[in-house]
Amino acid sequence: DDGQTVTITEVPETPEEPTEPEQPTTPDTPSKTTDAPKTGDNTNIALFLGLLVLSGAGVAGTYFFKRRRS
Repeated sequence: DDGQTVTITEVPETPEEPTEPEQPTTPDTPSKTTDAPKTGDNTNIALFLGLLVLSGAGVAGTYFFKRRRS
């Protein structure tokens, strides 16, 4: 390919004009069903907080009782 000259010219393409997008239809709101299964944890937290306070009071009482005896 000696002695050959290649000229490349690009023809600019005209971009297409954007069209207006279609508006999506609004879905119907589903009716509220009452037979859905319960999920998540519904443990009574007050029981565990009461046990925590009770055990803390027991530890503190033991500490002060031993300190008072010695």
